[in-house]
Amino acid sequence: MAVLVEKDENDEWVHFCGGSILTTRHILTAAHCVENPNRTNFKVMIGVTELKSVEGLKKYDVLRHIVHPKRHSPYRKSHDVAVIVLKEPLEMRQRGFRATTVTLSDREYIGRTAIFSGYGMCSNGTHYIETKVLRSIEYPIVSNEECRKVLERKIDSSMMCAGYVNTRKCNRWKDSGGALGFREGKDRFLQVGVGSWGWHCNQYNVFVNVPNVYHWIKKTISEN
Repeated sequence: MAVLVEKDENDEWVHFCGGSILTTRHILTAAHCVENPNRTNFKVMIGVTELKSVEGLKKYDVLRHIVHPKRHSPYRKSHDVAVIVLKEPLEMRQRGFRATTVTLSDREYIGRTAIFSGYGMCSNGTHYIETKVLRSIEYPIVSNEECRKVLERKIDSSMMCAGYVNTRKCNRWKDSGGALGFREGKDRFLQVGVGSWGWHCNQYNVFVNVPNVYHWIKKTISEN
């Protein structure tokens, strides 16, 4: 996966969102990760397993980012997806780590259990715990109808839901933009969702529904 980083007030690189590698020049992430007008100099990293060791890794400059045309406002939760275009191609092998591109799904997988990975804050139900190590969690995918009932929020076709209700399963914060999907063999990851909103314990998390925006992503890659 990819990591979006920026300098903090101490001039240190800190992670603020995740992403997935579409090609050596394109990163898929959540739109709200790149829409902040004050976030003008963020960079992309790959091959990160521990955030405390990012200083030695290459940081890639961003040429531009393209937000889905149906996302009319940063305050909307619908169509929360963007493609980042890098100034130079990624070096897919770094420090013995070999990065791989994701395969985008054009179909939904309601009822199956998917994997979500990230580095962000972790909630145990009472407080947040900072984690600097890449971790993964399994989330069952639920129907949008079920998700609407539990969250009592609008869940449109550009969204999908996964996670648990009334459990102590640990949901991640600051991992928006990360990939939800399935490992299919050693080097293939089928991506069905992009981390969007939620990130609380005991309720479903909401992701961008990749099959719904599949053709837009493919078109954006081909044109940029």
